[in-house]
Amino acid sequence: MSADSTEPGASAELPETDDAGEQLDAVIEAHEATDWSEVPGVTVAEAAAWTSRLVEARDELEAKR
Repeated sequence: MSADSTEPGASAELPETDDAGEQLDAVIEAHEATDWSEVPGVTVAEAAAWTSRLVEARDELEAKR
């Protein structure tokens, strides 16, 4: 899914940064802002699991800093 504003649940563009933590934060925010009930083939439960994995990845990255 792209961040094209014409798509249901689309959000703002991701920031241009080399910092992986900032990128993960932006992806998590976009993911949480998406109305997954409008995305064909993706259940809300699947999307919640993806968000959880993204948060875990960010936490692991921060722990390594």
